[in-house]
Amino acid sequence: MKFFAVTGNPIAFSKSPNIFNTFFKINNDNADYFRISAETAEEAIIIFNELELSGMNITAPFKTEIIQYLDEVDSIAKNIGSVNTIVRKNNKLIGYNTDYNGIIDSLPYVKNKNILLLGAGGAAKAVAFSLKQNGANITIVNRTSENAQELVKKFNIFQKDISDIESIINTTDIIINTIPNGVKLIKDEWLNPNHIIFDAIYNNSVYKEIAEQKSLKFIEGKEWLLNQAIPAYKLFTNKDIEVNSTDINFNSKPKDKIILVGFMGSGKSTIAEKLAEKLNIKHFSTDVVISVREGLSINEIFEKYGEQYFRDAEEQILNMLCSMAGKGIISTGGGAVLSEKNRKIIDENYMSVWLYANIDTIMNRTKPDNRPLLKNNFTKERVAELMNKRKNYYIQSTDLLINTSNKTIDKVIDIMLSSELL
Repeated sequence: MKFFAVTGNPIAFSKSPNIFNTFFKINNDNADYFRISAETAEEAIIIFNELELSGMNITAPFKTEIIQYLDEVDSIAKNIGSVNTIVRKNNKLIGYNTDYNGIIDSLPYVKNKNILLLGAGGAAKAVAFSLKQNGANITIVNRTSENAQELVKKFNIFQKDISDIESIINTTDIIINTIPNGVKLIKDEWLNPNHIIFDAIYNNSVYKEIAEQKSLKFIEGKEWLLNQAIPAYKLFTNKDIEVNSTDINFNSKPKDKIILVGFMGSGKSTIAEKLAEKLNIKHFSTDVVISVREGLSINEIFEKYGEQYFRDAEEQILNMLCSMAGKGIISTGGGAVLSEKNRKIIDENYMSVWLYANIDTIMNRTKPDNRPLLKNNFTKERVAELMNKRKNYYIQSTDLLINTSNKTIDKVIDIMLSSELL
C-alpha cells in the first residue's frame, strides 16, 4: 500500500484528502492520503521521510521553503520558484508545481486580460508565471511591498500599492486572491458586475458573499484545488483520472469528537485530559474504561486473558464511547488501530488525530513495566518492529498527524487549539 499526504500550516481542514482519496477509490488504487501538521518545511520533510511516504502535496506557507530539502526540482517549479507536489523516485525527492495546471484549467481565457493579483506567496508565484505565459497583463498588490517586488522582477509584471487599488479596479477584468487568514484588500463598493473573482482561499473566502450579492462571476478555490490535484495524482500514480467537482464530497467530519490514535508514549492520555480541561469538555481513555470495567490493570488483563480478549473489549468500549452524545475527546490504546472494526468506526465518523512520535522519543518516554507488549523485551529493535507493524494502520485511521517528537505537552496542546479541531 502507498501513502500520501498534504502539509502546511494551518492544514487541519484541507480538502486535499477528500479529493485524493476519491481519486484512489475511483481508480481502485491501494493507497491512502492524510494531513500532516507541521510548523516548518523541515519538520514536514522529516516526517515524510520517517514514514517513507510516496508523495506529498505542499501548501502555504511551505511552497518555497520546501525546495531546499529536495534532490531535484522540475523546470516549471524551478521557474516559478515554488513547489506544491513532491514525489519519491529512486530514493530521491523530486519537486513539481501543478498549481500551473490548476490555474490554466480554471482560467483558460486570459490573453490580454487585466489581472489584479492579491498576495505574493507560493500560490501567487504560480499565478504570475502561468498567466504571464498565457498573455495576461498582471498587476500585483501585497501588504509587504518587498515580497511583491520579487515577483515583479522575476515575472516582469506590474506592482501597485494597496492605496492604489481603487484607482485601477475599474480597468481590472479578473481579481485573483491568494491572501489567506480572512484578509480583504478590496472594498465591496469597488466591485462591479463585469469583474471575475477567482479566490484561491477555498475554506474561508472573503469575496464569495459579495460576489453573489452583486452577481459577479466567482470561481471557487475548490476548482483550482481540483484542477491542480489531477496532474498531481498523475505524478503520484502514473494514472489519468476524469472527475469534476460534483464527484467530490467536500464536507468535513463532525466536530463533536476527536479520537486520538498513536503509539505508546506519544502522549495521548495526558494530552486528552489537558485539552479537555482547557475546552471544558469530557475526555475518555479506552484503556482506563476497560481497566475499570474488568477490575484489572491492562497488564493483568493481558496476563490473565491474553491480547485478543483485550482487543475485543477495546472494540466494544470504543464503539460505546463514540456513540455517546456531546462533545468529547477519546484517547485510544496504541494497538486500537489493529482492529478493522475500530478503523472503520474512527474513519467514518469522527476527526481522528495521530499523535506521532519517533522511535527515540518513544524510548525516552516509555516505562516498559506498564506496557505488556514491551515488558520483557524493551529494546529499540522491538519498538521499531511494533511501530512498523502499526504504521500503516495509523495512517489509514488518521485525518491529521501532529508531531509530538521533542515537543512539550503544552506545545502540542497549543497546536491542537490553534487547529480549532473542536
